[in-house]
Amino acid sequence: MQKIFNKFYKEFNNFVKSSNLETKTINKFIYQSIYQKILSIKYSYETRYIESDDNAPYRWTKSIFRKSFAEKDGKGAYLPLIKSKKAFFLCSFDYVLCLSNEPRISAELSYGKLNLFKKKKFKYDKKKIIKNSIIFCHISSYNPWHFYSEILSLTNYILDNNICKNKKIYLPENKIFKQIIKIIDKDERIEFYKCNQIIYTENCLFLEATVGELLLIDSIKLLTKKIHKKIGISNIKFNEVYIARADKTRNRRKMLNEKLAVKTIAKKYPKLNVIKPGYLPIISTIKLIQNSKKIFSALGTQLVLNSLFSKNLKLLHEIVPYDYYGFTTGQLVAKFLKTKYVRSYSKTKKIGYSVYNDQIIDISNLKAKL
Repeated sequence: MQKIFNKFYKEFNNFVKSSNLETKTINKFIYQSIYQKILSIKYSYETRYIESDDNAPYRWTKSIFRKSFAEKDGKGAYLPLIKSKKAFFLCSFDYVLCLSNEPRISAELSYGKLNLFKKKKFKYDKKKIIKNSIIFCHISSYNPWHFYSEILSLTNYILDNNICKNKKIYLPENKIFKQIIKIIDKDERIEFYKCNQIIYTENCLFLEATVGELLLIDSIKLLTKKIHKKIGISNIKFNEVYIARADKTRNRRKMLNEKLAVKTIAKKYPKLNVIKPGYLPIISTIKLIQNSKKIFSALGTQLVLNSLFSKNLKLLHEIVPYDYYGFTTGQLVAKFLKTKYVRSYSKTKKIGYSVYNDQIIDISNLKAKL
């Protein structure tokens, strides 16, 4: 099996160095395409919606997703189910490596920081073989926001529309959403696979991933509505909510003066409630947020994911680092929910990318924006 893997990997590397990867060369491998309406604030070939230095250029310049996204003027895209007779795939946190017996498929589905693959050692479970299934690959699968908006919403769409209804659907492992999966997966089609592990497949369909800062409009609305219907209308009436950054498993940055920020907001809104979603089951968090009218939080998953479950949101107030330039997913969600958006700021404690560094909330600026 190792020899086959090495062969596919060599063919992939040789192929991307020399071949013309026009999108028509992938068409014969597309089993079915799923069209999705998309909400994006802005787009072009230069924006972070579609391209960054880490994304291999052959993938983004010629992919089916990008081509259709541009042709539809950023308002929709086709997500193809790509069939591969034999393939190895590895879903990491920084990249997806998918090596098929057809190198054009490998080029279409592999993206991200692929140079990291050579620097790590990976487990290979010879007993783990996936056959005749649909497989989602996504570099941000560990992140609850991406998992919900880009993976789970599309999975629900596939289930509701009986697409390949006799096939299992394999998703990258994210145990946070087990309660949600029980709601949508009545026929028990969904299985998890482990990330950072090489898995061998036969006769499977691979779903090309979407990119982060966009929303699959109809699919997200349908999934959110289904969850609300299942859990019922909450009798918890929190009008103003602060969603804390506290998270026991995934917190990449801390808001160092968060308690002071909460006190500052509470002076104007005495009934302000604080929610720490990382410490609660997701259904419990949804019930707390369901009736909220005003949400305050720092930039991050805790804000954008949970805001989706507010049924009548009037204000989304996002605290953004001064050195985080451009649009945010908070702006995107506010537009999606048709609610007022306010931005105040925080300072990065030390030099570096603000998303990964602790923050100090600018209290004076916060007061001015309340």
